[in-house]
Amino acid sequence: MTTSTSASSTPAPIVDESATENTAATFDAATLNPPNAETAGAPSGSSAATADGSSAKAAAAPSGSSGAAVGGPSASDVQRAYDDIYRDGITACRGAFGTEWANRMREDMEVALEEALARPDGAVGRGPNRYYVEIHPEQLRGFVDLASQPWVVAVCEALLGAEYKIVELGFDTPGPGAMDQPWHRDFPMPEVTRQTGRLNSLAFNLTGVDTTEAMGPFEIAPGTQFDDDPAFQHGMFPPKEFYPRYQERAVRKYPRRGDISARSALTIHRGTKNVSDTSRPVLVLGVDAPGAGNDERHDMAVTREYFDALPAVVRDHLACTVVDELSPIRQKHTIEGLVMGEA
Repeated sequence: MTTSTSASSTPAPIVDESATENTAATFDAATLNPPNAETAGAPSGSSAATADGSSAKAAAAPSGSSGAAVGGPSASDVQRAYDDIYRDGITACRGAFGTEWANRMREDMEVALEEALARPDGAVGRGPNRYYVEIHPEQLRGFVDLASQPWVVAVCEALLGAEYKIVELGFDTPGPGAMDQPWHRDFPMPEVTRQTGRLNSLAFNLTGVDTTEAMGPFEIAPGTQFDDDPAFQHGMFPPKEFYPRYQERAVRKYPRRGDISARSALTIHRGTKNVSDTSRPVLVLGVDAPGAGNDERHDMAVTREYFDALPAVVRDHLACTVVDELSPIRQKHTIEGLVMGEA
């Protein structure tokens, strides 16, 4: 098995090309332009996770707050997130939102799952009692809060550039009885990553519950985002003879309500067995650099009235169809569903 060129050389953060200094892993804070608390929806304190999976906690949100604490991320916070993602494939901002905000998010996911399971092609099975559902932004009351959250915006700008696009909104729900998934990445490695080591997409995840071991936590193999081998089935599923590499590196994550993680979806990972009596819904926000093309995998839409009312920090980065009336999304993740259904 080989790794791409970035395994030994980390690309420089995407910053203003007019800057005179742009060495690898060095930021010009002035180019980040994180939105301020008044214009960005739910403001945030921030910190990214360190190599051992720990992180500094965002400043506490006021009691009853729907959003996060006041104050955007520092340049060092964003630098740390950038370094984490290129090194480990994952980073985090702890306590970005309050628990009440996260509870409403969970309620919206539960409603959407019930509706999706009641119609054909509404949900994709990813193994026993494990489902993926894609939704429209208007189905999530906190969408604007999330898409304008300053840590999210700053990390997107740093890794994907100022013209990043939000291309996916969905969620995974492993229910009681869900089994271990096969190790996988979420889509094949893009050619630009293979040739240059540049990551051109991110997945942000938010849990709807305080995760425990019994719920079957998300498990990731840090540093595997650049693993590349023709033996990967569909470019996504490494053969079982590669599993020892991932099992040796495996780290289980136990996020709590209000936390946000950001990862390269190329990093090898899996969901684990849920032996509890509680489902573990996890929101997914997918974001692309210009030209990444993942929008072709999704059918996100908004109504004209909703689109026109969005703040610019959200509207300018939303890759979706504007319609008069929303239609239910017919799920497209068929390869993942077929392969994981065999797990």
